[in-house]
Amino acid sequence: EGMVFENAFAQRNSTWPSLATIMTSQYPIQHGVRSNGLKLGNEAFTLAEYLSQHGYLCAAVYANATAQNWEGFQFRFPCDHDPVDERATHNAVKWIDEYKDYKFFMWLHYLAPHADYTPPAEYRKYVDASYTGPIDGSKQTVTNLTLNRYPKSDADVQQVLNLYDGELLYVDNEVKKVLDTLKAHGLYDKTLVIVSADHGEELYDHHGYFGHGAS
Repeated sequence: EGMVFENAFAQRNSTWPSLATIMTSQYPIQHGVRSNGLKLGNEAFTLAEYLSQHGYLCAAVYANATAQNWEGFQFRFPCDHDPVDERATHNAVKWIDEYKDYKFFMWLHYLAPHADYTPPAEYRKYVDASYTGPIDGSKQTVTNLTLNRYPKSDADVQQVLNLYDGELLYVDNEVKKVLDTLKAHGLYDKTLVIVSADHGEELYDHHGYFGHGAS
């Protein structure tokens, strides 16, 4: 039902700089957010500021970079308590229900496909129940695989991939709830839905790295 861009490049392998780039169309050297924790200056002109000047209600529902200055959003819903992704979906659905009759731009940012790789039990269909190794999906074990060059077997690598797939399945289901809400209100066919990411994860693709930020 749409278009896929197969070549996508993140401008930074960390969240705050990359999100600032997405929201301003500027490189980190221009908008000044070069690492996590740095605030976006007021002089930066964001997509939400542009759209709000053109009659859109703008809502930000985000489960990461919750302390960032996101200018131009009249509504902000930082989700920083577990389960953050389900809270994000709840806030998004509730907001759409209330403001469905307005022109709106909603930025909805999930955290699930991100270490820790610990999907809820119902989304562990890909995980090998017979696996007995040390990989539990925690950020520490994933970090050990990369930074400490933790000895790994093929089963260990596959366990990481399976847990990550569970995270994807989990967040896909959360996205579905939002799309179903658009459909229920008759908004789906006239809404532009963009699915993107602030960065990817290295899943043993190059040089034996996992997570992000290691290379």
